[in-house]
Formats: sequence, C-alpha cells, structure tokens
Amino acid sequence: MAGSEKRAALAALRHRLEVEPSVTAVLEDWCLARGIGEGALRSLQLGTVAAAPDTARLCDALGAEAAEVVLHRRIRLMRGTVPLLWADNWYRPALLSAPMRAAFEDGETPFGPAIAALSPIRRLLSSTTAGGEDGVVLRLEAALVLPSGAAVSVVRERLLDTLLPA
Repeated sequence: MAGSEKRAALAALRHRLEVEPSVTAVLEDWCLARGIGEGALRSLQLGTVAAAPDTARLCDALGAEAAEVVLHRRIRLMRGTVPLLWADNWYRPALLSAPMRAAFEDGETPFGPAIAALSPIRRLLSSTTAGGEDGVVLRLEAALVLPSGAAVSVVRERLLDTLLPA
C-alpha cells in the first residue's frame, strides 16, 4: 500500500506544481498539510556564479543580450531541517532591483517570493518523474516571465522524496 500512496502523493504534488504559479506557495501548503518540517521555507544558497557556457540553451531561453550578465544560483530549499528540493536558477540580475537581489543573494528568501512584486508568470518547460536516485522523485524546468514578456529566470528543480509519505 505504501507504494501506491507514494505514487498518488507524487501525482497530486506534480499536478499542483504544474498548474499553480508559485512552487514556494505549493510547497509551504503541502508541507503544512502533511506535517513536513516546521517553520517557514528557507533557501540555503550553495553558490552564485556567472553562468557556465554549457548552460547556453538555458541562457538562450532567457533571451539575454550577448553582453548581459546571467548568473547561476544553486540552492537547497528547506523547511526546518528537512530538505525539500535542490534547484539551479539562471537569472538576469539587470531586471531585478537591488533589494530583490539582496533578499535572495544574502538571505534565506526563496527567489520567487523575493521577486513577487514583479508579478512573474511561471511557464513550465518540462516535468518528469525521476527514479529516486539521490532521493529525487520529480524534475521540473520552468521560466519566470515578466508581464512585459521578458524572461527573468529559468530554473531546474529536483524535488526530493522527503515530500512523500514514508
């Protein structure tokens, strides 16, 4: 029965993540309803660097000018001590205000809430279930697009089995 419960939970979570505009809001609600971790979601930054050449396809999806800086941020999203997902985020810092950048670069604020004032629209690019290697059960790739049509971010998220029933 546990296997079918996990599959059903994964299907429900995947559906919500594919149709709702904020991964952070979905995961806050999901964790609260299931008693996963405690406290607010927080982003543990594992590094911010200029985007590597091997990520050219993702940078192209951003529509950045050739000379424009695109940064790559790697994080682990947590609720209390429970890791929920790993994410790689390629973003255009020139489209963000200094306080927005500071909120997620220097603190524990996830990217989405830090830029919420821009009213970005999340466009899902891909969604695939994973085999559970390294605890990853779902992989998502999405773009955050401003109302003007400019892409501000492309993100790859790897959701962990900590989100599913034991």
